[in-house]
Amino acid sequence: MPASLTLLKPSNDFSSAPRTSVTSSNFTFTGTRDRLTFRFTGIPYTAPPTGKLRFQNSQAYNGSSDIDATPFQPACLQFGDFAGNAKEIELKAIVQPLPHVYTPYLPPAGNTTNAPALKPVLFWIHGGANTGGTGADATFDGGSLVSRSDVVVVTINCSSCIPSLTMATADPDIFFQTALTYLDVRNRLCIPLAPVQSLPLCPDPARSPSSDHPRSVESLIRGLAPTVLSLNDGVMDGNYALKENIAALRWVQGVFAVSAGGSSVVNLLVSPKASGLFAGAISQVRGFSAIQSLEAAENSVELGRGRSAQRHEQVGLWITVQDGECAVRGAVAQAAKGANAVNSVPFFSGFMPEEAQSLLGTAVSPNATDVNGTLSGLVGSTLANSILQSGLWPISDDFSVYNATINVYTDQLLTCAGENFITAAASSDAFPSMRSLTNAAIPVDLYEVFGTYHLFDQPIREAADVQYTHLVQDMWGAFTRSGNPNPASEYLKVRSYDSTAAVLGAGGFAWPEYTPEQPKLASLDYPSLSKGPLPDLEGCKVILS
Repeated sequence: MPASLTLLKPSNDFSSAPRTSVTSSNFTFTGTRDRLTFRFTGIPYTAPPTGKLRFQNSQAYNGSSDIDATPFQPACLQFGDFAGNAKEIELKAIVQPLPHVYTPYLPPAGNTTNAPALKPVLFWIHGGANTGGTGADATFDGGSLVSRSDVVVVTINCSSCIPSLTMATADPDIFFQTALTYLDVRNRLCIPLAPVQSLPLCPDPARSPSSDHPRSVESLIRGLAPTVLSLNDGVMDGNYALKENIAALRWVQGVFAVSAGGSSVVNLLVSPKASGLFAGAISQVRGFSAIQSLEAAENSVELGRGRSAQRHEQVGLWITVQDGECAVRGAVAQAAKGANAVNSVPFFSGFMPEEAQSLLGTAVSPNATDVNGTLSGLVGSTLANSILQSGLWPISDDFSVYNATINVYTDQLLTCAGENFITAAASSDAFPSMRSLTNAAIPVDLYEVFGTYHLFDQPIREAADVQYTHLVQDMWGAFTRSGNPNPASEYLKVRSYDSTAAVLGAGGFAWPEYTPEQPKLASLDYPSLSKGPLPDLEGCKVILS
């Protein structure tokens, strides 16, 4: 492919696309098709979480048998990139967790005895700390991946982002007074989802808030809603994000499910309730899970009640709670117990170099000069002092305070915990095969997996951009089909995937399994594929000490 070739941007509006209908389990689904895939979007598989079902475990869908799966449905209310109905995706306070299905093939109706085998399923869980994002994001459009890899792609929405404390008032004083007054962690939580004048009274309302409550609506929601809804208090069972993922996997029926979405995948790997629902797992980034005790969850809510807006910002994501049912213990401790303690399937995880750069945004100035103050503000003064004394992050003209801070925060938040999980799992033979990857120069990002540069007018710099995307899709597709990310040479030959065959064949590269004896991961710095150790091992010793 010539480097100068430009790709035509296709329309992402399928309102006038040809329709197609399929019938399954007495339901008829009407979707669309285009040159890449059959599309069925916004399929309800659970009852709407309204009325008595609000903040309860998912119930089976019992609505109309004729389902219009042509439009994308609204995403849950959230902050960030999609706030204010940005990117033409509508947000609502109460939504269903609706999956979107992309498939290269529709099984014949009726008797399927002699029909071709069903396609393996790649089940995608989007990121966003379970407080944001949507499976309807065009970044995750499954057309390219489906067409290239001959697999089915299923993406899902989460239904619980920040609606738990949402009500129809624009007055922040009313919002905070009501939200805090109606919160009692240990006894009961009444959820304000209506105007203040019609709110129900809680039997045991919590203490009234002080007059100096934080002034940021976002601070309160980030501080209270996610953690509260993870409590197993007998009133609201919690862990809804994890339970929605399990319900969606049951709906897919586990033909072969591969998940992405970091800690959500690890949650599923160690959850007894997800047993038998998937046959492989990919944690593309954030290959660990910060499963917390009930006591820690309650303490987080108490922190959220504090008077400092800064303290609210420190508890801004959903964290799964050890409820004895969906989550038994921490992920590392569970993996260390071996194959019988986890859902033992082929697994691979990835590390994204310097990912904290995107997570921190403008919180750290690129021109920062005070390394101690900058680090202390993110990781605390004690750890900052240990980091500086280690000498592993020396500041120079080529490695600034900003570089050091991003590197340390990436290690603390993502890399080191992921390495702990991998090391524990390898030592106990928790999974039948386990692999890992990192990229120092070219990240395996969402555009590469889904092949959706063109939907965002992203430029093709050179032919290698497209060829690298093909390599990633061929590896992910191979893993989905077989549990091994190394594509079979005959498969590549039959489908004329010449660029992937060439780069793998040139150096005889094969993605190695990660074992205690050979702790190697793959580095897909295209076209120079290589193998190496886990990143920042010495730095993680300091950070985790």
